[in-house]
Amino acid sequence: MNHRAFTLIEVMVVTVLMVITTVMIIPTMDSPERSYLQAGLGLVISDLDYAQATAISNPDQLTLVRFDPTASHWWVAPESAPDTPYVKEYTGEPFDTYMGEGRASMAQRVTFVVTGMVNNQIEYDAFGRLNQQTIASIVLTCDTEQAMITIDPETGFLCATTP
Repeated sequence: MNHRAFTLIEVMVVTVLMVITTVMIIPTMDSPERSYLQAGLGLVISDLDYAQATAISNPDQLTLVRFDPTASHWWVAPESAPDTPYVKEYTGEPFDTYMGEGRASMAQRVTFVVTGMVNNQIEYDAFGRLNQQTIASIVLTCDTEQAMITIDPETGFLCATTP
């Protein structure tokens, strides 16, 4: 007798492997909106960190981060030329970002609102602190997903809350 069938052990091993694979894959299946929001959040945080480091390394001048929420756009500039972004040393391009374009192409449909800022800008001083007394915040939105960055004025410390 020549039977062609799987043993119970073989079926159980395959089932366990399928369960393990499923458990590993499901957490990575995030919504595209959440992925776009995470990309935008990372870019804003990165640029705020850059601005703070620039202010500390150039103590004779404040470094600004100016936001244009109507265009989902921001740039990092010196106080002496607030409308002229710094130039990236490694590419020679201006240090400004539009959500959904260029290096922010993964942040499609992300918009933001800023609060606690004068003229939609923050200024970092020589110690990396904000040149203001109130907490500044940036709320990023992509469809139904939201994230928020708050900046402590006394330390310049960033705190991000994500969905």
